Amino acid sequence: MKFEHILLLSLTLISASAQKPTPLSFKTKITPEMIQTLEARGGQTPTANPSRIAPPSKAPLTPEQQRTKMLQGLKIDRTTSGILANRLAEKNEEGKTTAIIPNPPKDPEAKPSANPQIEKQREDKAKLATFKNDFNQFTRDITLGRWIKVKEYLASLPSGDATLAFRQMVTQLNAPVTVRPRKELTSLGAKQHQQQQYLRPEEFLALTDASQKAPDNSVLPQLASLIKGERKPPRDFFVTLAKGTRYFGLGDEETRTRTARLLIEAGHLEEAITFLPSLRVAKEKK
Repeated sequence: MKFEHILLLSLTLISASAQKPTPLSFKTKITPEMIQTLEARGGQTPTANPSRIAPPSKAPLTPEQQRTKMLQGLKIDRTTSGILANRLAEKNEEGKTTAIIPNPPKDPEAKPSANPQIEKQREDKAKLATFKNDFNQFTRDITLGRWIKVKEYLASLPSGDATLAFRQMVTQLNAPVTVRPRKELTSLGAKQHQQQQYLRPEEFLALTDASQKAPDNSVLPQLASLIKGERKPPRDFFVTLAKGTRYFGLGDEETRTRTARLLIEAGHLEEAITFLPSLRVAKEKK
């Protein structure tokens, strides 16, 4: 009888221990199955892992934005070999006859495309092709010194793009070019070397005239580097400068100050005296 009481008490304790939930502790390893079970008990559905959700796709660049990127990446090679290569390429292109395919006549009763998005994509594609052709021609015009055409292209751009393009032009003209000889010349001993960009003094004046607006103090030091040191122009250059160009000369005080700053930045202090404001004007500004 005593044994039966002990057995019954033992079974009762085992049953109570089985029903008591095991408390979670910081040492307990939480598995994904446990999380799903807890969420299911709360009436919630398991959520997706945020790290697996793909980020929203970026909108494609407009033709205008792509043109801006082209201007940012403008590369110029006005070395002797670069100029020669562009002349030869242009001559070869002129010798090729391009077949002109006439556009079929438009049907007056034809309805426009039912999908405006497709029409917009076609328009953007055509616009981008035009931008690329104009940009390539612009690059070649710089290389071959066609400054009137360079000026026309810059004038056709929005103000921000025109400023960006002019600044990139000046930066590139200050940067030496790595000249890589052709294989047949390499076998004869020719080696890769750095060469300065070629820019005559009269081309410098044409370059500054091409800017859509007057060069400001942020770009004047770079412009000055093009006529600095060994690149100092002859006397005729300063005579032309005194007669006046689009943005430099002896015009109003702003033009004189801009010219003086350019020459001072270039180290031509003696020539800059002519363009310095008068003592009276300097005192008034103080």
